[in-house]
Amino acid sequence: MPNLLKRRTGPLSHDDVAASGVHDRGGSMDFSKAPEGGSNTTRFVVFCVTLLVFPFVLPKTLRNAISMAIADPKVPKVTNTLISMYYSPELALQILDNECPADPFCIEDLVGMYTEGWDNRRRDDIVIDATTWHQVEEMHIDSPKCFHNFEIRSSIEHSVNSQDKLIWELQGNSKWMYMNELLSYTSKTVAAKFGDGKKTLGGPILRKVRDEESGGILYRAEAWRHFPKDLWMVVYEDGTRWRDKKDMATWRGSTTGCTGCYPEQLWTNFAEDPRGSTDGKGTSKESIRNGGYTSRAELIRRIPYFDELNKRENFKIDVGVTAYAQNVKELWGVGEFMTRQEQMDAKMIIMAEGNDVATGSKWAMLSTSTVIMSKPGVFSWLMEDRLIAGIHYLEVKWDWSDLEEKVRWCLSNQEECEEIGRMGRCWMRRFLDTEREMEIAKQVVESAADLQAKHGMCQG
Repeated sequence: MPNLLKRRTGPLSHDDVAASGVHDRGGSMDFSKAPEGGSNTTRFVVFCVTLLVFPFVLPKTLRNAISMAIADPKVPKVTNTLISMYYSPELALQILDNECPADPFCIEDLVGMYTEGWDNRRRDDIVIDATTWHQVEEMHIDSPKCFHNFEIRSSIEHSVNSQDKLIWELQGNSKWMYMNELLSYTSKTVAAKFGDGKKTLGGPILRKVRDEESGGILYRAEAWRHFPKDLWMVVYEDGTRWRDKKDMATWRGSTTGCTGCYPEQLWTNFAEDPRGSTDGKGTSKESIRNGGYTSRAELIRRIPYFDELNKRENFKIDVGVTAYAQNVKELWGVGEFMTRQEQMDAKMIIMAEGNDVATGSKWAMLSTSTVIMSKPGVFSWLMEDRLIAGIHYLEVKWDWSDLEEKVRWCLSNQEECEEIGRMGRCWMRRFLDTEREMEIAKQVVESAADLQAKHGMCQG
């Protein structure tokens, strides 16, 4: 059975169809006709073999349609049940198990990794308490708070039961989504900070992201966006072998990360730019402190150079801005929208940090493409700080000054570059095991609650 889970790429050839006894009639398959002289047993065997190989030879457009059907709640359950015979999280995990080495970390190891690294040298006195849903709504999302989860859960249930606030009214409310997620992990009182902010925190406070200086304990926050329930479909969506993909590195994204940290004009000669180029020295964080650009801004300001490069090379660095956000003036580089599947057609996918981590890094690493990015400066539940350059991703300088050089290396060393893509995909395997993920997430939050109580936090 495991061998059947290894996908075949590309459509069936005429010889394949003829050998299988399945006849093609204008794009549709006729399972009723077996080779002449075939017995009922032969017909039955051909039918069963066809059913087994069918999902792995589907055209990409049909695989994508199935992906959307599974994610669409309006699709009848019977249809989803039939589809799940061939497309399911369990089968996706089995496919990765066939491709990847065993995960060296047990649940206890991972809980320890997430709960270490908080700053024990100082402690923030959290004076803001939340005991009702109304108090949560009124609070600033970026400030750490003591969430009295049992009382908050009771207040939400009371509001719903009394129809003061219906659940459907809360959909899309970011505070509600954060709160509902936290409640799914524990009913204990815990100190947590919602949102993207990387401000320094003292003590074992739960948070979504941190850097080397900011402290806190990482928990599985914003899973609906970073680890969506249909993330496993990437295993099926990316049905193209690495060697058959385009000789291209691609990026699409918006101007997030730092209002005012983007160039106001085009400097074709980087040495003349008054804000300067550091030639990859230092870090993006240090550049911002010194009035320079963020890593993502550095990538975007190089778009005109990449456009000229693409005209004379047989490979392509396709970098495009999909939206100018956070009050950044629209300049150049507005690129055509690319779907996730279209980006995965490239051998290399570029990831650049924005407000915090690069949200798309999860599906990009889960694809068979090779992820190109600078050394992570922000860490989340993905444990970006434990990714190894040259093993899980292809590293470039934070200002992208060596991106062209790294793309050339990848195309000249395709086996090594493909292996980096495979190992990045294997890193993502553990995050598809939802049941195990939830157990780890609950243990992390429970451990944080115990540490907070030990240090006298949220006791008022």
